[in-house]
Amino acid sequence: MGEEGENVFVVEAANQDALSLFIHSETQWRYVSLTTLERAELIRTGLDYAAVEAAAHGLGLEWSEGLVSGIRTMERETLKIEAEQRRTRGR
Repeated sequence: MGEEGENVFVVEAANQDALSLFIHSETQWRYVSLTTLERAELIRTGLDYAAVEAAAHGLGLEWSEGLVSGIRTMERETLKIEAEQRRTRGR
């Protein structure tokens, strides 16, 4: 097990490819810019799936329904977490 305070989790074998691709696609997010007189903010809107598919092929992964489903699940959860963080910051 990991050290105290470390985030440790188990990934089922069926999800390993989707997680690996998601991690390798960290620079493939699309953003929208929201600006007011007081601040500017970049907000993720979702992944660029053409770029994610290219990354999958680069990793030697088959672009399958199961792989895409796993990526979409992680994308959706990431967007939910970030939306909640924005709400708690009062934005």
